[in-house]
Amino acid sequence: MVSGIIAAGGSSTRFGTGQNKTLCLLAGRPVLAYSLRIFLASTAVDEVILVARAGEEQTVRALAQSLAPQKPVAVVTGGADRVASVQKGLAAAKGEIVLIHDGARPFVTEEMIADCIKQLVEEGMDIIGITGGMSVDPDDRTPSGIRKAGGEIVSYGAPVLPGAMFMLSYIGDVPVVGLPGCVMYSRTSVFDLIVPRLLAGERITKDDINGLAHGGLCLNCETCTYPICGFGKA
Repeated sequence: MVSGIIAAGGSSTRFGTGQNKTLCLLAGRPVLAYSLRIFLASTAVDEVILVARAGEEQTVRALAQSLAPQKPVAVVTGGADRVASVQKGLAAAKGEIVLIHDGARPFVTEEMIADCIKQLVEEGMDIIGITGGMSVDPDDRTPSGIRKAGGEIVSYGAPVLPGAMFMLSYIGDVPVVGLPGCVMYSRTSVFDLIVPRLLAGERITKDDINGLAHGGLCLNCETCTYPICGFGKA
């Protein structure tokens, strides 16, 4: 089962109007309605969890019902910040796989992701890295876009810090990795534990990912000595 969480309860401080930007109208519809339609129409998503700002639960619920959902939709109240809100969404999710999306980002589609991946495979890439949405906010459409490209998700998430939102999948024998934002600023991350093994031709399994939990916390030492340390070593 796949659960889709849409975060729509942010403070919208940078928006500057005092309003929740996901509920502002864009071409006559609330911004949230665009990404919600994608989730409700996607055959890859079995249930939708909407994380709403406190006091806006009924508004968000009414919006979801107006789209005549054919799958379960739950509305939960968000927390004090993005992390707390996503945690509340995760607590309500029933799926083994959970996709997380920012409700203020309405225009990325599964087809766009799938088309890019297919092009890279056709050009003979040995490994494909996907970032962007995952490096800003976890992007729910990445896994379903990979499936549309003919891929199989091995794991979405890893018991590693930095790198908890790492994703691994394959299209045939080509690894497709979803890289979280930490790979751009952390000196050592899940990237260092997995990608060298992929480049060496090893086919990584979900058990391999789960095994990283032992030794999966980088201590961010002032002087980094990786790989001569305990990071990534059971």
